[in-house]
Amino acid sequence: MLYFAGTIRIRTYAECHHLVRVWGAGKLGNPLIVIGNGIGKSRAACYALEPLAEAKNFEIIHGHATAKQIFDTIEKNLNRPIILDDVEIWDNPLIISLLKHLSIGKVQWRGREIKTKSPLLILTNKQTFEKAKPEALSFINKCTIIDFDPSEKEIQDNMPNIKLP
Repeated sequence: MLYFAGTIRIRTYAECHHLVRVWGAGKLGNPLIVIGNGIGKSRAACYALEPLAEAKNFEIIHGHATAKQIFDTIEKNLNRPIILDDVEIWDNPLIISLLKHLSIGKVQWRGREIKTKSPLLILTNKQTFEKAKPEALSFINKCTIIDFDPSEKEIQDNMPNIKLP
């Protein structure tokens, strides 16, 4: 696992829910990256954000997305939280550039510029994160990184209770 200054290791779903809720309330001030494999990080994040989901107050992109699709999503959801769930971003310089600009509140695409305060949450697998290109490091260093590593017992005790909103 790549570790960066300030990486926070958490072991419980309660900790994950708390950090995602703080992020959803816009209180972190920088992008949040949650790293983990096969532990239900997507379900845990959606569960933690259930009040926002009921108000349709965040947008989530699953799987593959282009830089243009991400820009369009940001533009349609100005100032609303944006979640990238297992989107292959770490080796795409266009997406990394877009996310760097999102983190400072000004995003551009082919001459169009928008200003937004959209918080960004990235849910990613360890193997994908560890393959990040050097261009991504300056963005990663501006993020709060959560290494979500629950025990097998924690997963077994919690996963059946987490329902997607």
